Amino acid sequence: MKLSIDKTTVFAIIIPMIALLLVGYVSYVDTIRFIQKDVVDEDRLLMDKIQANTLDSQNQQNSMIALDSIQAQAYAQSLTQTITITTLGAAGLTSVSIFAINRGVHKRHLAVQRSLQSEVEKRTEQLQIANNQLLVANEQLKLHDKMQQEFINIAAHELRTPIQPILSLTQILHSKIKDSQQQRFLDIIYRNAKRLNILSDELLYITKLETQTLELKKEQFNLAGVILHAVDDIVLTKEFSSNHLKLLYEPRDVLLKADKSRIDEVISNLLSNAVKFTPEGTITISVEKDETKNSVIVSVKDTGQGIDVSILPRLFTKFASKSYQGTGLGLFIAKGIVEAHMGKIWGKNNVDGIGATFSFGLPTI
Repeated sequence: MKLSIDKTTVFAIIIPMIALLLVGYVSYVDTIRFIQKDVVDEDRLLMDKIQANTLDSQNQQNSMIALDSIQAQAYAQSLTQTITITTLGAAGLTSVSIFAINRGVHKRHLAVQRSLQSEVEKRTEQLQIANNQLLVANEQLKLHDKMQQEFINIAAHELRTPIQPILSLTQILHSKIKDSQQQRFLDIIYRNAKRLNILSDELLYITKLETQTLELKKEQFNLAGVILHAVDDIVLTKEFSSNHLKLLYEPRDVLLKADKSRIDEVISNLLSNAVKFTPEGTITISVEKDETKNSVIVSVKDTGQGIDVSILPRLFTKFASKSYQGTGLGLFIAKGIVEAHMGKIWGKNNVDGIGATFSFGLPTI
């Protein structure tokens, strides 16, 4: 059997169902809206409460912060005032202390300055007095030195006047007298007169050297000839012949422009000293020419006693001798002659400890 339902029935069934569905849907929507509204209202109320609480909390917190800030500022101000007052007090105390110290130092400085000034004035016065005394003493020494030089000059000239005839007449008498004893007496007279003659010459030399009035008559000559002349003179002396000496010299031509007689005196003086202090042995004369320095060096080396260590520091000063022979003026005069020629003279003991060497250097032009 076939079931048939007409359209009217279908619509009668469907329409109420649709209506029910619409009503249900509307009710559902209204319910949802109501629920949402309640939730929103509750949320809004809750948010309002939270905001109110938050504002209250912030206000309280801000109030506390403000209170803390005010207290902190007050504490900072109080601390700053305390530090400022302390600093000002310390600065004041420091200033007072520094002022007191400076005042004390200033007073001490003034006292020391016054003391020093007084001491300086006292010392200055003493120095002035001493200086005046030295000036007076210096003037007296100059006067005394002048008088001494004048006396030496006069004495030397006065000695030379009688010495020359004594020497001449002694030689004449010696040639005429045949008695040996009388000849020996004449030899003594001649020898001592010769010593007086040398002394007078040396005194005149010293006067000229110290007053810087020594005149040099420079000429060009062969140095070898002057040395040979001095060697001949020293060989003929009794001192040389009585000693067991050997004199060595190899002539070498060297042209020199100087005072010939003065240089001869220097060489003779060095040879005489070598003979005097060399009882036996060898005396060697050497000449070295330095072309680069335009100079010549003359040396006299002996194998004698050497130079006494106490004499070395004052070797070329006046009366520097431990020998009873001579006056001790020879080296002083030699030094003056050499230095007048712009040269240099020196002496030293030999390296092997035997004898001494005296040298002097002169410019060749």
